[in-house]
Amino acid sequence: MKLLGSTHDESTRRQVAESLGKIGTDNKEAIAALVELLGSTHDESTRRQVAESLGKIGTDNKEVIAALVKLLRSTHDESTRRQVAESLGRIGKGKEIVIAALVKLLRSTHDESIRGQAAKSLGKIGMGNETASMALVELLESTHNKFTCRKVVKSLGRIGKDNKEAIAALVKLLVSTHDESTRRQVAESLGDFW
Repeated sequence: MKLLGSTHDESTRRQVAESLGKIGTDNKEAIAALVELLGSTHDESTRRQVAESLGKIGTDNKEVIAALVKLLRSTHDESTRRQVAESLGRIGKGKEIVIAALVKLLRSTHDESIRGQAAKSLGKIGMGNETASMALVELLESTHNKFTCRKVVKSLGRIGKDNKEAIAALVKLLVSTHDESTRRQVAESLGDFW
């Protein structure tokens, strides 16, 4: 970890970040080194690798969550934003700050791969959260991308069980879509409600 402070070679820093992500959950020294690296680099490939590694070892860590939410707000790199959304979906279960950041991301981007990943992450961490459910319903009504649509449907099946708007949106999609894969996913998600 001392290597991170002594080198400015981004390739080396990325490799160290990747290795630190394999150390194990909640390793305080590795987490501190990765959070520090995230604050000191502007290289998007390095930031992406750090985000990925933090998503593996930073479960339920407030500093990690804060650093990733800050990165999500500050970067405009689509690949980095997608990776941060994925990492937050791994470590932010039930955390309002994470749910709010992912909802904001859903509403602020038109990149379907980012929207799909944010939807998938909300499905992992937003159980019973009204804000997450409603954001997914909004996305379901606005997207024309079948892959994003399927991720939203699956996520709503996980987190929207008590949400009448979610059920109504899924039923509406079931009736209106001509894509059989989407219909199957909707039917499965509606089945998860009971």
